[in-house]
Amino acid sequence: MNKVDTQMLKGVAILMMLWIHLFSNGMLAYEYTPLLHFWNGAPLPEVLRKVGSMCVSIFVFLGGYGLAVTWTRCHTMHNARRTLSLVFNFWLVCLLFIPLSAFTNPQVVPGDFCTLLTSVAGLNMAYNGAWWFLLPYVVLTLVSRPLISTIMNGGKAVVVGSVVVSLLCLLAGYFCSGIALCGGVVEMLVCFACNLMQLLLMFVLGIVAVRYDWAGWFRKRVKPLYACLGMTLLLVLKLSIGASGLLNPPFVVLFILLFISMNVHGAVGRMLVLLGDYSTNMWLFHYFFFSGVCGAWLFSLRYPLLIFLMLTVLSLLTSIIITRLYNPVRKFIRR
Repeated sequence: MNKVDTQMLKGVAILMMLWIHLFSNGMLAYEYTPLLHFWNGAPLPEVLRKVGSMCVSIFVFLGGYGLAVTWTRCHTMHNARRTLSLVFNFWLVCLLFIPLSAFTNPQVVPGDFCTLLTSVAGLNMAYNGAWWFLLPYVVLTLVSRPLISTIMNGGKAVVVGSVVVSLLCLLAGYFCSGIALCGGVVEMLVCFACNLMQLLLMFVLGIVAVRYDWAGWFRKRVKPLYACLGMTLLLVLKLSIGASGLLNPPFVVLFILLFISMNVHGAVGRMLVLLGDYSTNMWLFHYFFFSGVCGAWLFSLRYPLLIFLMLTVLSLLTSIIITRLYNPVRKFIRR
Protein backbone atom coordinates (compact mmCIF):
# COMPACT_ATOMS: atom_id res chain seq x y z
CA MET A 1 0.00 0.00 0.00
CA ASN A 2 1.67 3.20 -1.19
CA LYS A 3 1.34 6.85 -0.18
CA VAL A 4 -1.38 7.55 -2.74
CA ASP A 5 -3.46 4.64 -1.43
CA THR A 6 -3.23 5.87 2.15
CA GLN A 7 -4.07 9.46 1.19
CA MET A 8 -7.12 8.31 -0.77
CA LEU A 9 -8.25 6.22 2.18
CA LYS A 10 -7.83 9.23 4.47
CA GLY A 11 -9.98 11.17 2.00
CA VAL A 12 -12.67 8.49 2.19
CA ALA A 13 -12.43 8.43 6.00
CA ILE A 14 -12.84 12.20 6.37
CA LEU A 15 -15.91 12.12 4.12
CA MET A 16 -17.34 9.38 6.34
CA MET A 17 -16.59 11.47 9.41
CA LEU A 18 -18.30 14.55 8.02
CA TRP A 19 -21.35 12.50 7.10
CA ILE A 20 -21.74 10.70 10.42
CA HIS A 21 -21.32 13.92 12.42
CA LEU A 22 -23.82 15.77 10.28
CA PHE A 23 -26.52 13.14 10.62
CA SER A 24 -25.63 11.52 13.95
CA ASN A 25 -28.59 13.05 15.76
CA GLY A 26 -31.90 11.42 14.93
CA MET A 27 -33.71 14.63 15.89
CA LEU A 28 -32.17 16.30 12.86
CA ALA A 29 -34.54 14.30 10.69
CA TYR A 30 -36.85 17.26 11.14
CA GLU A 31 -34.16 19.69 9.90
CA TYR A 32 -33.62 18.25 6.43
CA THR A 33 -35.59 16.62 3.61
CA PRO A 34 -34.33 13.11 2.74
CA LEU A 35 -35.01 12.18 -0.88
CA LEU A 36 -34.10 8.49 -0.53
CA HIS A 37 -34.92 5.85 2.05
CA PHE A 38 -33.42 2.47 2.91
CA TRP A 39 -35.45 -0.70 2.33
CA ASN A 40 -36.69 -0.62 5.93
CA GLY A 41 -38.10 2.87 5.39
CA ALA A 42 -35.43 4.74 7.38
CA PRO A 43 -34.03 7.94 5.83
CA LEU A 44 -30.90 7.04 3.87
CA PRO A 45 -28.74 9.76 5.51
CA GLU A 46 -29.29 8.14 8.91
CA VAL A 47 -28.68 4.62 7.59
CA LEU A 48 -25.39 5.66 5.96
CA ARG A 49 -24.10 6.54 9.43
CA LYS A 50 -23.42 2.81 9.81
CA VAL A 51 -20.78 3.05 7.08
CA GLY A 52 -19.51 6.36 8.42
CA SER A 53 -18.87 4.76 11.80
CA MET A 54 -15.75 3.15 10.32
CA CYS A 55 -13.97 6.50 9.86
CA VAL A 56 -11.91 6.61 13.07
CA SER A 57 -10.93 2.95 12.73
CA ILE A 58 -9.63 3.66 9.22
CA PHE A 59 -7.54 6.59 10.46
CA VAL A 60 -6.08 4.57 13.34
CA PHE A 61 -5.33 1.55 11.12
CA LEU A 62 -3.52 3.81 8.65
CA GLY A 63 -1.63 5.41 11.55
CA GLY A 64 -0.32 2.06 12.75
CA TYR A 65 0.41 1.01 9.17
CA GLY A 66 2.33 4.19 8.33
CA LEU A 67 4.43 4.11 11.50
CA ALA A 68 5.25 0.44 10.93
CA VAL A 69 6.39 1.22 7.36
CA THR A 70 8.58 4.04 8.73
CA TRP A 71 10.09 1.65 11.29
CA THR A 72 10.90 -1.00 8.66
CA ARG A 73 12.69 1.55 6.48
CA CYS A 74 15.00 3.24 8.97
CA HIS A 75 14.12 2.27 12.56
CA THR A 76 14.23 6.02 13.31
CA MET A 77 10.73 7.32 13.89
CA HIS A 78 10.95 10.78 15.54
CA ASN A 79 7.60 10.19 17.25
CA ALA A 80 8.09 13.09 19.65
CA ARG A 81 8.29 15.47 16.69
CA ARG A 82 5.29 13.81 15.10
CA THR A 83 3.13 14.23 18.17
CA LEU A 84 4.32 17.78 18.82
CA SER A 85 3.37 18.69 15.27
CA LEU A 86 -0.14 17.32 15.75
CA VAL A 87 -0.60 18.93 19.17
CA PHE A 88 0.57 22.37 18.00
CA ASN A 89 -1.71 22.04 14.98
CA PHE A 90 -4.56 21.28 17.37
CA TRP A 91 -3.73 24.30 19.52
CA LEU A 92 -3.73 26.55 16.45
CA VAL A 93 -7.24 25.34 15.63
CA CYS A 94 -8.25 26.06 19.24
CA LEU A 95 -6.72 29.54 19.06
CA LEU A 96 -8.67 30.37 15.90
CA PHE A 97 -12.02 28.70 16.49
CA ILE A 98 -12.66 28.87 20.24
CA PRO A 99 -12.96 32.70 20.17
CA LEU A 100 -15.21 32.47 17.13
CA SER A 101 -17.39 29.84 18.82
CA ALA A 102 -17.61 32.05 21.92
CA PHE A 103 -19.66 34.47 19.81
CA THR A 104 -21.77 31.92 17.95
CA ASN A 105 -22.26 29.35 20.74
CA PRO A 106 -21.73 31.29 24.02
CA GLN A 107 -23.77 28.86 26.12
CA VAL A 108 -21.01 26.24 25.63
CA VAL A 109 -17.83 28.12 24.70
CA PRO A 110 -15.64 29.00 26.54
CA GLY A 111 -17.36 27.82 29.74
CA ASP A 112 -15.43 27.94 33.00
CA PHE A 113 -11.64 27.82 33.29
CA CYS A 114 -11.59 24.07 33.99
CA THR A 115 -13.59 23.39 30.82
CA LEU A 116 -11.22 25.55 28.78
CA LEU A 117 -8.11 23.92 30.22
CA THR A 118 -9.30 20.32 29.84
CA SER A 119 -10.57 21.00 26.32
CA VAL A 120 -7.23 22.41 25.18
CA ALA A 121 -5.55 19.39 26.84
CA GLY A 122 -7.71 17.06 24.73
CA LEU A 123 -9.54 15.55 27.71
CA ASN A 124 -12.86 17.37 27.43
CA MET A 125 -15.16 17.10 24.41
CA ALA A 126 -17.43 19.98 25.44
CA TYR A 127 -16.25 22.21 22.59
CA ASN A 128 -15.87 19.65 19.83
CA GLY A 129 -17.07 16.06 19.95
CA ALA A 130 -14.76 15.06 17.09
CA TRP A 131 -11.70 15.52 19.30
CA TRP A 132 -12.38 12.39 21.36
CA PHE A 133 -9.61 10.29 19.79
CA LEU A 134 -6.92 13.01 19.59
CA LEU A 135 -5.22 12.30 22.92
CA PRO A 136 -5.48 8.48 22.65
CA TYR A 137 -3.93 8.65 19.17
CA VAL A 138 -1.11 10.87 20.49
CA VAL A 139 -0.36 8.30 23.20
CA LEU A 140 -0.43 5.41 20.70
CA THR A 141 2.03 7.28 18.52
CA LEU A 142 4.37 7.98 21.43
CA VAL A 143 4.48 4.31 22.51
CA SER A 144 4.43 2.88 19.00
CA ARG A 145 8.14 2.13 18.63
CA PRO A 146 8.39 -0.70 21.22
CA LEU A 147 4.98 -1.99 20.13
CA ILE A 148 6.01 -2.09 16.47
CA SER A 149 9.40 -3.62 17.28
CA THR A 150 7.75 -6.38 19.33
CA ILE A 151 5.21 -7.28 16.63
CA MET A 152 7.64 -7.04 13.70
CA ASN A 153 10.43 -9.05 15.37
CA GLY A 154 8.39 -11.49 17.44
CA GLY A 155 7.17 -14.92 16.44
CA LYS A 156 3.65 -15.85 15.44
CA ALA A 157 2.71 -16.38 19.09
CA VAL A 158 3.69 -12.77 19.84
CA VAL A 159 1.62 -11.49 16.92
CA VAL A 160 -1.42 -13.56 17.87
CA GLY A 161 -1.01 -12.58 21.52
CA SER A 162 -0.84 -8.88 20.59
CA VAL A 163 -4.05 -9.13 18.59
CA VAL A 164 -5.84 -11.09 21.32
CA VAL A 165 -4.79 -8.64 24.06
CA SER A 166 -5.86 -5.73 21.84
CA LEU A 167 -9.21 -7.39 21.24
CA LEU A 168 -9.73 -7.86 24.98
CA CYS A 169 -8.85 -4.18 25.47
CA LEU A 170 -11.45 -3.26 22.85
CA LEU A 171 -14.13 -5.25 24.70
CA ALA A 172 -13.12 -3.84 28.09
CA GLY A 173 -12.99 -0.26 26.81
CA TYR A 174 -16.31 -0.59 25.03
CA PHE A 175 -18.22 -1.93 28.02
CA CYS A 176 -16.48 0.24 30.63
CA SER A 177 -17.15 3.42 28.65
CA GLY A 178 -20.80 3.27 29.68
CA ILE A 179 -20.07 3.27 33.42
CA ALA A 180 -21.46 6.36 35.14
CA LEU A 181 -18.96 8.16 37.37
CA CYS A 182 -18.98 11.23 39.56
CA GLY A 183 -17.88 13.48 36.69
CA GLY A 184 -15.01 15.94 36.58
CA VAL A 185 -11.41 15.16 35.69
CA VAL A 186 -11.63 11.59 37.03
CA GLU A 187 -14.38 10.73 34.57
CA MET A 188 -12.44 12.40 31.74
CA LEU A 189 -9.39 10.26 32.53
CA VAL A 190 -11.48 7.09 32.63
CA CYS A 191 -13.05 8.00 29.28
CA PHE A 192 -9.59 8.63 27.86
CA ALA A 193 -8.42 5.20 29.04
CA CYS A 194 -11.51 3.53 27.55
CA ASN A 195 -11.01 5.32 24.23
CA LEU A 196 -7.35 4.32 24.17
CA MET A 197 -8.25 0.66 24.71
CA GLN A 198 -10.86 0.82 21.95
CA LEU A 199 -8.35 2.20 19.42
CA LEU A 200 -5.51 -0.20 20.22
CA LEU A 201 -6.79 -3.13 18.13
CA MET A 202 -6.96 -1.18 14.85
CA PHE A 203 -3.51 0.28 15.50
CA VAL A 204 -2.08 -3.22 16.08
CA LEU A 205 -3.83 -4.59 12.98
CA GLY A 206 -2.21 -1.84 10.93
CA ILE A 207 1.21 -2.99 12.16
CA VAL A 208 0.38 -6.65 11.50
CA ALA A 209 -0.74 -5.72 7.97
CA VAL A 210 2.77 -4.39 7.27
CA ARG A 211 4.51 -7.45 8.71
CA TYR A 212 2.55 -9.88 6.55
CA ASP A 213 2.02 -7.53 3.57
CA TRP A 214 -1.74 -8.01 3.53
CA ALA A 215 -2.16 -5.29 0.92
CA GLY A 216 0.31 -6.82 -1.55
CA TRP A 217 -1.08 -10.34 -1.05
CA PHE A 218 -4.68 -9.22 -1.50
CA ARG A 219 -3.97 -6.99 -4.49
CA LYS A 220 -2.25 -9.79 -6.42
CA ARG A 221 -5.20 -12.12 -5.98
CA VAL A 222 -8.26 -9.87 -6.30
CA LYS A 223 -8.95 -8.14 -9.62
CA PRO A 224 -10.51 -4.65 -9.64
CA LEU A 225 -13.90 -5.93 -10.86
CA TYR A 226 -14.11 -8.51 -8.08
CA ALA A 227 -12.95 -5.89 -5.59
CA CYS A 228 -15.82 -3.60 -6.66
CA LEU A 229 -18.32 -6.43 -6.27
CA GLY A 230 -16.87 -7.33 -2.90
CA MET A 231 -17.03 -3.70 -1.77
CA THR A 232 -20.69 -3.52 -2.75
CA LEU A 233 -21.52 -6.64 -0.75
CA LEU A 234 -19.48 -5.41 2.21
CA LEU A 235 -21.26 -2.05 2.32
CA VAL A 236 -24.71 -3.64 2.01
CA LEU A 237 -23.85 -6.00 4.85
CA LYS A 238 -22.56 -3.12 6.98
CA LEU A 239 -25.72 -1.11 6.32
CA SER A 240 -27.82 -4.09 7.35
CA ILE A 241 -25.98 -4.88 10.59
CA GLY A 242 -25.27 -1.71 12.52
CA ALA A 243 -22.79 0.96 13.58
CA SER A 244 -21.38 -0.61 16.75
CA GLY A 245 -17.64 -0.09 17.21
CA LEU A 246 -17.29 -3.75 18.18
CA LEU A 247 -18.19 -4.76 14.62
CA ASN A 248 -15.85 -2.36 12.86
CA PRO A 249 -12.44 -4.15 12.86
CA PRO A 250 -13.19 -6.92 10.30
CA PHE A 251 -15.23 -4.53 8.15
CA VAL A 252 -12.49 -1.88 8.18
CA VAL A 253 -9.70 -4.32 7.25
CA LEU A 254 -11.77 -5.75 4.38
CA PHE A 255 -12.85 -2.26 3.31
CA ILE A 256 -9.23 -1.08 3.07
CA LEU A 257 -8.03 -4.18 1.20
CA LEU A 258 -10.92 -4.04 -1.26
CA PHE A 259 -10.52 -0.31 -1.80
CA ILE A 260 -6.83 -0.49 -2.73
CA SER A 261 -7.63 -3.40 -5.07
CA MET A 262 -10.25 -1.33 -6.93
CA ASN A 263 -7.49 0.82 -8.50
CA VAL A 264 -9.34 4.09 -8.01
CA HIS A 265 -7.79 6.77 -10.23
CA GLY A 266 -8.63 9.76 -12.40
CA ALA A 267 -10.61 12.72 -11.06
CA VAL A 268 -12.08 10.68 -8.20
CA GLY A 269 -8.65 9.53 -7.09
CA ARG A 270 -7.20 13.05 -7.28
CA MET A 271 -10.07 14.48 -5.24
CA LEU A 272 -9.68 11.81 -2.56
CA VAL A 273 -5.93 12.47 -2.38
CA LEU A 274 -6.64 16.19 -1.99
CA LEU A 275 -9.08 15.49 0.85
CA GLY A 276 -6.58 13.11 2.42
CA ASP A 277 -3.84 15.75 2.31
CA TYR A 278 -6.01 18.16 4.31
CA SER A 279 -7.89 15.57 6.38
CA THR A 280 -6.19 16.42 9.70
CA ASN A 281 -7.44 19.98 9.86
CA MET A 282 -10.81 18.99 8.39
CA TRP A 283 -11.16 16.56 11.29
CA LEU A 284 -10.06 19.10 13.91
CA PHE A 285 -12.48 21.91 13.06
CA HIS A 286 -15.37 20.72 10.85
CA TYR A 287 -17.49 20.20 13.97
CA PHE A 288 -17.44 23.95 14.67
CA PHE A 289 -19.27 24.70 11.43
CA PHE A 290 -22.51 22.86 12.16
CA SER A 291 -22.41 22.99 15.96
CA GLY A 292 -22.47 26.76 16.17
CA VAL A 293 -20.67 28.81 13.54
CA CYS A 294 -23.14 28.24 10.71
CA GLY A 295 -25.17 25.17 11.68
CA ALA A 296 -28.57 26.81 11.24
CA TRP A 297 -27.59 28.06 7.79
CA LEU A 298 -26.22 24.65 6.75
CA PHE A 299 -29.41 22.80 7.64
CA SER A 300 -31.52 25.52 6.02
CA LEU A 301 -30.26 24.05 2.72
CA ARG A 302 -32.69 21.21 3.53
CA TYR A 303 -31.30 18.46 1.26
CA PRO A 304 -28.75 16.05 2.79
CA LEU A 305 -26.41 15.87 -0.19
CA LEU A 306 -26.36 19.65 -0.55
CA ILE A 307 -25.70 20.08 3.20
CA PHE A 308 -22.91 17.51 3.04
CA LEU A 309 -21.27 19.05 -0.03
CA MET A 310 -21.37 22.52 1.51
CA LEU A 311 -19.79 21.29 4.76
CA THR A 312 -17.11 19.46 2.77
CA VAL A 313 -16.26 22.56 0.72
CA LEU A 314 -16.19 24.82 3.80
CA SER A 315 -14.02 22.35 5.71
CA LEU A 316 -11.62 21.83 2.82
CA LEU A 317 -11.15 25.55 2.10
CA THR A 318 -10.62 26.34 5.77
CA SER A 319 -8.22 23.41 6.10
CA ILE A 320 -6.13 24.70 3.20
CA ILE A 321 -5.86 28.10 4.91
CA ILE A 322 -5.01 26.63 8.33
CA THR A 323 -2.48 24.23 6.84
CA ARG A 324 -0.66 27.06 5.07
CA LEU A 325 -0.64 29.12 8.25
CA TYR A 326 0.76 26.19 10.19
CA ASN A 327 3.36 24.95 7.66
CA PRO A 328 6.20 27.18 8.99
CA VAL A 329 5.62 25.80 12.50
CA ARG A 330 5.54 22.23 11.20
CA LYS A 331 8.80 22.69 9.32
CA PHE A 332 10.44 24.17 12.42
CA ILE A 333 9.31 21.25 14.63
CA ARG A 334 10.43 18.59 12.16
CA ARG A 335 13.89 20.01 11.49
